[in-house]
Amino acid sequence: MRILLAEDDRDLNASIAALLTHAGYQVDAVFNGEEAYDAACDGYDGMILDWMMPKLDGVEALRRMRADGVHTPCLFLTARDAV
Repeated sequence: MRILLAEDDRDLNASIAALLTHAGYQVDAVFNGEEAYDAACDGYDGMILDWMMPKLDGVEALRRMRADGVHTPCLFLTARDAV
């Protein structure tokens, strides 16, 4: 199973990628919303997006992906403490 991981905190990105890789997933890591948007058309089985990233936030990146017909399931990470 191939997963796109978009998280701008490089240490957190590396930790999550290592855990997922250890669990048997193939992980492609990117560090901002533009990179996530650009990579999304590459046929992933799932995506994990940080809500607050540079260049494009995760919500806007996903909004653009959906508008382009990318329907890959997505989970969001966030440090926000309010809706």
